[in-house]
Amino acid sequence: MWTIPELNNSLRPVLFNNESDVIVTDHVGLYENKQKVPNFQNGRIYLTSERLIYVDKDSPKKFTISIPLKAVSEVEHSGGFYLKTSPKITCFLKPEETSSSKDSGHHAVDTTWICTICFMSNTLKSWREGNEIPKCSMCGVKPSIDIIDNAVKATKDSSKMTKKKATVETNECPRCTFKNHPSMLNCEMCGAVIKAIQAQTVRCLIPNNSPVVAFRLSFRKGGDKLFLEKLTSCINKEAVSRTSEGSRDSKENSRDASVTPGLSGLQLSGQQRLSANDSLMESALVDLQALMTQGKQVLTLAKSFQSLIEAEGGTSTTITVSSSFDAADSLSEDVFYQELSRDLSEFLHSGVLDKEGGIISLFDLYALYNRSRGYSLVSPNDLYKACAQMESLGLPVKMRRYKNGFLAVQEKFKTNDALTKQLISWIKTVDASNTKGVSTLGVCSKFKWSVGVAEEELQYAEEKGLLCRDEHVTGLRYFVNIMCT
Repeated sequence: MWTIPELNNSLRPVLFNNESDVIVTDHVGLYENKQKVPNFQNGRIYLTSERLIYVDKDSPKKFTISIPLKAVSEVEHSGGFYLKTSPKITCFLKPEETSSSKDSGHHAVDTTWICTICFMSNTLKSWREGNEIPKCSMCGVKPSIDIIDNAVKATKDSSKMTKKKATVETNECPRCTFKNHPSMLNCEMCGAVIKAIQAQTVRCLIPNNSPVVAFRLSFRKGGDKLFLEKLTSCINKEAVSRTSEGSRDSKENSRDASVTPGLSGLQLSGQQRLSANDSLMESALVDLQALMTQGKQVLTLAKSFQSLIEAEGGTSTTITVSSSFDAADSLSEDVFYQELSRDLSEFLHSGVLDKEGGIISLFDLYALYNRSRGYSLVSPNDLYKACAQMESLGLPVKMRRYKNGFLAVQEKFKTNDALTKQLISWIKTVDASNTKGVSTLGVCSKFKWSVGVAEEELQYAEEKGLLCRDEHVTGLRYFVNIMCT
């Protein structure tokens, strides 16, 4: 029932593909049936489009748990009694299915068959004897019944082998297929996280507890009503999507049959795609409000063109969208700044901080972060408040204030003295080869720092007496102060 999710460096849960955040609430406690769960009484509860995820405030790496929304049958709200009890949301669980009932259920498996005329690989969603034989999507020729039967049989055999292999405990990397030692959490070859180790299942959180039929979320600082509204909406969407899965599978074959095969069909589908893109751009660019409403669709379209340009060897501007705060209005002020701080940490560790030499000014961070968010921008005041909380939240980055008020964000393990020591060591090697000293631009080129950061680091080292300056007509040069070093 319960699973242990994976957390990133910012101590936030790693989302699945096509999974998105809905709302986050802090100061939440967890109950099983009517009993308090020890060590799960003060944390953040994340509601995503697929899961409920609890992350403890004090020990997030040790006490973190999640449950899929599809396991919840219904929810019930109970208000707190004055100051005695906190408001709670009770989530009733569906009865667990047995293994036999799971195997007997319908599980659609796609079947792939190869056309003997044009060797096109075609996909068959479902097949039963007596159904009409599908045409090839490329040449339009129907295969023989033997080809379809052999493809279905091969698919069933491969699915059985997959289930058999899944029962054997392995520690194979999902990225490079390297077989690691069972105790490894990351691949020894490529460093990827081994998902199989993270997906641990826990039946109940309280030892020797009776069968869990429901769990409760206790909201110590409020926010229960808005959370209940979002939770009910997500559960209803999950139920509707499961109900429509069967009808969607049955419609796939009729939809495939209606598609015109051959080159004319490919040409027609291309024309339909172009007309859909034209209508989207026309409706989105009518006014600013329409553009904000359809912003995600426009960015998705831009990403598709970006991938085409890169595939053809061209250059393009990277377009990324941060989806963590699309519903920022539904977050309280404290939670908003905490989640924004964690999102900034994730953004910096996506390669941005490495390109900036491990330290970035708040001005550059503001520009790069808002550029990556696309249409959902963050104000300078919100960015400053979020960066100010990085160190208190235990994130791997922190904000640094220089003596003259200049602000920057740097890696937590790199102290001010460590950066200065690294700078002095490099300048000594430069002085050994020439006697012209170093300039600000030379420091920028060596450490990948911005001009503002390089100037502040040089001034900091000069104030400590480790460097001295030479103001020349050609510019300002810095030398190691041999009298103090």
